[in-house]
Amino acid sequence: MISVDRVDSQSRTCLPYLTMKNAIYEKRLALIDIRLMTEEMVGLEIDANGRVDHSPSGINSKDLCDAICGATYHASQHAEEYALEYGENLIEQIPQVNRSSIEEQHSDIQKEFEAALRQQFS
Repeated sequence: MISVDRVDSQSRTCLPYLTMKNAIYEKRLALIDIRLMTEEMVGLEIDANGRVDHSPSGINSKDLCDAICGATYHASQHAEEYALEYGENLIEQIPQVNRSSIEEQHSDIQKEFEAALRQQFS
């Protein structure tokens, strides 16, 4: 479990939120346009202890931001594991996996269609 509310004692910063902020500013994180999420993000403040929380005058929630923050921070901790360069010949394998998956789907659809036609005309 990841707590996005914990503050690093040495730097007095909330590392998960700092990671998410940097990912947004560096355009490494694309977010969909959800009004509630935007309102939550705009309403975030850092208190004197370095904790990120919603402002008293803003929306009284930060659940979406916490979820996105946790997911972003978790992904950043395992970045090498999920990077395209991870594993042998991964880039060469991607088209093969996609091609075989598409061929299997096409074959399954064709079989289902033929079975439906046989049933219809029997």
